[in-house]
Amino acid sequence: MAPAPDSTKVEAVKEAALPLPSAPDSTKVEAVKEAALPPAPDSTKVEAAVVAALPPAPDSTKVEAAVVAALPPAPDSTKVEAVKGAALTKASSSPGVPSGDPKSSQPATEPPIPELAAAAAPEVAPEDPAVQRVGNETSLLDENVLPVACTSCGQFHVDDHSDTFGGSCGPGGCIPGRSKPCYHAEASTYFGRLASNLYHCLCCPDPCYEPTWVPEANASFFVDPARPRTQKRLRWDHGYSLWFPDRSEYFWARSFRGPGPQPRRPVTKSGRPVYGERLLNYDQLYVYMEAALPRFSIFTEIPYRSTSPDLTDHHAGFADMNVGTKSLLLDCDLIQLTLQVKTYIPIGSVSDGLGNGHVSLEPSLLMALHLAPHTYLQGQIAEWVPLGGDPDYAGAILHYHMSMNHLLWKVMPDVPLIGTLEFNGWSFQDGAFTAPILGPQNSSGDSYLSLGPGLRMAVCNYIDFGVGTAFSLNSPNWGDPLIRSEIRIFY
Repeated sequence: MAPAPDSTKVEAVKEAALPLPSAPDSTKVEAVKEAALPPAPDSTKVEAAVVAALPPAPDSTKVEAAVVAALPPAPDSTKVEAVKGAALTKASSSPGVPSGDPKSSQPATEPPIPELAAAAAPEVAPEDPAVQRVGNETSLLDENVLPVACTSCGQFHVDDHSDTFGGSCGPGGCIPGRSKPCYHAEASTYFGRLASNLYHCLCCPDPCYEPTWVPEANASFFVDPARPRTQKRLRWDHGYSLWFPDRSEYFWARSFRGPGPQPRRPVTKSGRPVYGERLLNYDQLYVYMEAALPRFSIFTEIPYRSTSPDLTDHHAGFADMNVGTKSLLLDCDLIQLTLQVKTYIPIGSVSDGLGNGHVSLEPSLLMALHLAPHTYLQGQIAEWVPLGGDPDYAGAILHYHMSMNHLLWKVMPDVPLIGTLEFNGWSFQDGAFTAPILGPQNSSGDSYLSLGPGLRMAVCNYIDFGVGTAFSLNSPNWGDPLIRSEIRIFY
């Protein structure tokens, strides 16, 4: 056998026999690829082609018009009423079912028209889930919810017969802000109802009460107003026949052997000496100013006096001034109760009869009681106490006043004309006076009483004016009569 050929030589012969192509150039290969590919489309042309291919957007105006046209037309109100009338007429004229049928007594009805029923149906507001309606009445489902409005606003207290004074803002006699219920005491007499209302004024005040200046409650001429209010007042007094002006040293100081006015020369009557002035006429103008908070005020008053005595000379000038305070103690619709304290300061000439020459204090209690819707009773009780003065002549005086005020006529809704009827009393507790013939006499135990009407007009609760009178019920007195006119301006 022949020997095997060498494998290395065989491979070399094969490579020599086969023609091997040379490796292609990479740059030429990339150029051939780019030439074979189609060109990339322009992006602007592509977007334009897409927009052109889309359908056009519908016009919004045309869409709304199409929607409105597709909806059924709303029924005409005139045609609705006409159709209703025709339906009623047809129903009333329909013979219905035969008389033998037990249903013959019922009128024949026609099926309702859906469009008319929808047009005639009223819109129902959603109800409050906390409110339950029973017939025409409503009640709260939640007992812890209280209404903010009160039933008593603007009502007179005596007319109320509910469980609470002036009405209740909640169930069970409870009102906002109170931890316990209020109770209404039944009463059939005037004093019983007064006591019941006083109880409610103190313990269960009306939650709807708003303190305010009421012209009828402050119309008196001889009783100081119970309610404090910022104001200016001009008052003029004209007194006829004031007897014994040095009595208890209230108007004058001691005349006989004292610092008060005395005749310049001895005067005799029926052969007997005259010791003092018998009577005089006087005019006095007061300027009063008050500055007030809701329940407190301070005030001052300065008078200007002119006297015309029988035996002594005429004199005029400033008289003793006074200053004071008011403190409102109780305030409700039924009653206002106020503590007032005055201090009289001697600035007038004693020898001319313009002052009494000593300091005096006068605490008093003021009241305004609501009797009827337009009727009030004003009252004042005061004690005039001299500090100093003549030990024999100066003495304390208890004076008391009442005024019945009633609305007579409303010239305009806010211009009331108010009538007053006033009683005044002065009781002398100590001191003395000079009798013209008898000389010094004891004042204790005597009283001056007077009564008189008055008229006052208020304008819009900012200004009022009027005239009051006091006619003597006994003699002697401070004046017979005493005429008082005044004007008040409120702020």
